[in-house]
Amino acid sequence: MKNVLKAKAISRIAGIAVIMAVIAFAMAACDDDNGPNGGYNPNPGSNVPVTGVTLNQNSLTLSVGGPATLAATVSPGNATNKAVTWKSSNTSIASVNNNGTVTAVAAGSATITVTTADGGKTAACSVTVTSGSGGNPNPGGVPTFTNVADMIAWLKPQPARDVIYTVKLNVSSLGGDSSTPGSVGQALTFWSIDQNVNLDLSGSTITSIGKNAFNSCERLVGVTIPNSVTSIEDGAFWNSNITSVIIPNSVRSIEDNAFGYCFNLASVTIGNSVTTIGAWAFHADDKLTSVTIPASVTSIENNAFYHMKLSSVTFLRADTTLNNAFGGSNLETAYKAGGAGTYTRSGDDTWTKR
Repeated sequence: MKNVLKAKAISRIAGIAVIMAVIAFAMAACDDDNGPNGGYNPNPGSNVPVTGVTLNQNSLTLSVGGPATLAATVSPGNATNKAVTWKSSNTSIASVNNNGTVTAVAAGSATITVTTADGGKTAACSVTVTSGSGGNPNPGGVPTFTNVADMIAWLKPQPARDVIYTVKLNVSSLGGDSSTPGSVGQALTFWSIDQNVNLDLSGSTITSIGKNAFNSCERLVGVTIPNSVTSIEDGAFWNSNITSVIIPNSVRSIEDNAFGYCFNLASVTIGNSVTTIGAWAFHADDKLTSVTIPASVTSIENNAFYHMKLSSVTFLRADTTLNNAFGGSNLETAYKAGGAGTYTRSGDDTWTKR
């Protein structure tokens, strides 16, 4: 009888121990502070896809030889595959290594893009490199102005050499198109100043880049568009000398001729909220060889990407309407048959989906 009671007691103790172990395991899982819900993954064997990536900076100004390091943050925090790759739009201006370290090579502008291995999500940083000879043209740091007159008064005495002057302009209005006296655009035409300018508008509260705002602004070689802008209007940067541009996610429409005849434009990042790209929007931008069309874009209008040297086009949406968007190129036929994906050109006009 004693042996029976002893066996039952041992059995009960063992059962209690098992229950306590299960409770302890569950509490440990809930206490893990990594990921959503305290890091607890109800299905630990499942894949957590990447939903986006951001950079710690969206613009940089460096002197030749100067380094800077960009940091990428992949979302969500508990994504299964957080691997990214880095790319420069122009390695002769600025290079980037596998750790996001940017090195300024020569005066000019370039765009550094980070891309997630999972999902191909991207973020970009516009880099302006100033000449190493003579030191930093802005020795006191990037000058900041709240009106055009003060900006011009600072720029005009500067040496008109092969240097790009980065200036910040915080305004609530661009003052009209580039033919309007006193406007920001008119200040950046060749008859107003001799200096090349990278214009940082990130502190401005403008809601649109208006019609012809920077039309034929030969002295404008770079621009940072603020996140307050929702539209880039007809002819906004037509025939300007910008070399790269990041269109923020706040922008919903790129209108007709917005970036047409920008012969030096080599890199464009189109924000994820743009729904329409107007006719002739990027017409004749010969240095632009690749472009990604976000999933938000529902239509691209007549000749938006006509008379160009595109060799790679990525569509993130399967049913974007192409209204002769590529000037009758065979790319349109290939896309209608193949849907979302990256298309590369071989020969004169043969496009293949990778």
